[in-house]
Amino acid sequence: MKKILLSYVQPIMVLGILLFWAIGPAAWIKSSWSVVVATLLTTAFIQALEWVNERHSSWRLTKREFFTDVFYVTLSYTVISWLTAKLADEPLGMVKQSLGISTAWAMHLPFVVQVALVIVLVEFGQYWMHRLMHNQAFFWSTHAPHHHITQLNAMKGAVGNPIELFLISLSVVAVFDLPQAAVFCAINILAVISTFAHANTRFDPPRWYAFVFTTIQHHSLHHSTGYEQTRSNYGNSLILLDRIFGTYSDGEAELVGQDDRRRLSIPEQFLFPAQPLVGRLKARRRREGVTKVAGWSTHWIPRDTRTQERRLTRLMKTMTWLAVALGTGTAQAGAPATPTEQVQTVPGFADFLAVDGDTIWATNVGRVEQWSRHGKRAEVAVAHPCGAMAVAYRSLWVANCKDQTLDRIDLKSARITAVIPTGIANPKGELNVVAGAGSIWVASDAKGTIARVDPATNRVTASVQTNPDAFYLAFGLGSLWAVSGTQQTLQKIDPASNRVVTTTPLGREPGFLVAGEGAVWVQEQGDGTLARVDPVSGAVSGRVKVDETLKYGDIDAGGGKVWLRTTAGQTFVVVDPASLAIKARVGTAAGSGALRYTRAGVWTTAHNAHTLSWWPDPAAIGR
Repeated sequence: MKKILLSYVQPIMVLGILLFWAIGPAAWIKSSWSVVVATLLTTAFIQALEWVNERHSSWRLTKREFFTDVFYVTLSYTVISWLTAKLADEPLGMVKQSLGISTAWAMHLPFVVQVALVIVLVEFGQYWMHRLMHNQAFFWSTHAPHHHITQLNAMKGAVGNPIELFLISLSVVAVFDLPQAAVFCAINILAVISTFAHANTRFDPPRWYAFVFTTIQHHSLHHSTGYEQTRSNYGNSLILLDRIFGTYSDGEAELVGQDDRRRLSIPEQFLFPAQPLVGRLKARRRREGVTKVAGWSTHWIPRDTRTQERRLTRLMKTMTWLAVALGTGTAQAGAPATPTEQVQTVPGFADFLAVDGDTIWATNVGRVEQWSRHGKRAEVAVAHPCGAMAVAYRSLWVANCKDQTLDRIDLKSARITAVIPTGIANPKGELNVVAGAGSIWVASDAKGTIARVDPATNRVTASVQTNPDAFYLAFGLGSLWAVSGTQQTLQKIDPASNRVVTTTPLGREPGFLVAGEGAVWVQEQGDGTLARVDPVSGAVSGRVKVDETLKYGDIDAGGGKVWLRTTAGQTFVVVDPASLAIKARVGTAAGSGALRYTRAGVWTTAHNAHTLSWWPDPAAIGR
């Protein structure tokens, strides 16, 4: 029984990851940090399993191996990840946009199919890149350091020459229109499968799993010392591709490594592709110390290994600092003062926005519309959609000012699935629908009542009493926040008790707000200022003057910045949350409109100009 239970550890983890990304809290699955945290946690868990049920004592993790592995994992999540985004994914996305490529059909696939599509796209590219690396001299020189590892452990998949790590990370996923959650889920699943395929664990999965996915048996054979065995089982996570393309081999190996199984240091791994050149130069100078390795190249093995490793370490430090300096300088010199605005014409009166993965929903006259960067995707009739909307529980939640209802729209079918008679506090439409603490919240009357709706039953389960005219809501930092423009207050509501716990006096005509980046941020529209409020004490901890007025703009937070849609002087302003310094004023004055931040770009509307704009690379804006 124990053996059977242990064999299902891997399938259970894959299923758990799939369920997390499919039904997890919206705030988590839409955050790019979630995939990093989830992947690191699963890796750490698998690493811990090596101590529970070890496969080979000869692979037992040492302190030296552990810190080397941690170094490469850190490298992969920072430098390699950044290079892949900047040199591959973003250029591919621009090519897609310039050619007008659209795969809207992919957005309407079942979630499981979307995840499977990403896995196949990534693995298909990695399979052929991996196969190329074993069959062409230069590419092998980048990949060989990974085969010089002399034991397998959970983090060993990240160990290798940086050129190889970059090449193996390339994919065409950026060409496809897919929800962010599906992409993150696939990345997380691939990481778990690959981690188990390198781990020193004896958790052999069932045959049906091993028929499709790569296991430690398959991959240990690929890492064995035999030449022919290394030219099989190329699938990093999908061994099914090897079965299809005739490169599958059955078996397992404990003895892994290359040549004399000498473990390479980090500097040697970094410089390995240059070893033929180094060897020739050394041979010319000394005519000694040159040895044939790997059957294709000359690999210099110095007589005084320790002295040479110290030299290589110093050289690597110098190269690293030089690369950082050059990269920083290039980024600063190359960063445009104003990002390129990508504009789409939207007939009608496009106003409030809600992010849905790679697309955006906008309110319009008699309808809400879903837009991508390449055009309109869907349209749903709503009598009078008003105020900021919320995306949660696979639905779009819209205040309907005409019918005084909260309308629920299914994101996949683009159909109204529930009409909830909550009442709407501000018939002019300046208000927010927000999601948090397992509920949907909307201001339901001008007396200060906020309706709490259960998304499971589509019923109002509680009414929260706040100051009159508390139309503006935000949920974040564990609380619901409500602003009353007429009373000039911000109130903090505890979702556990549905009671107001703090009240903060504000400046003239406060309006839209956001809770994030460590504080609550409120537009004091009449004063043209942005107020920063401490989420614990409720005290105003700082203000910054932005414009003469901030009336009828919008606000969001993310990426270490606060983003304000303004109505005069520029399209939006970027504020540093720590110093309150204005880091950038972007675009030209575009009148009233909305704004929403995503990691990939910032969306803005200008309803009087009938436009929807996309501002790419928010990390570079105000840097």
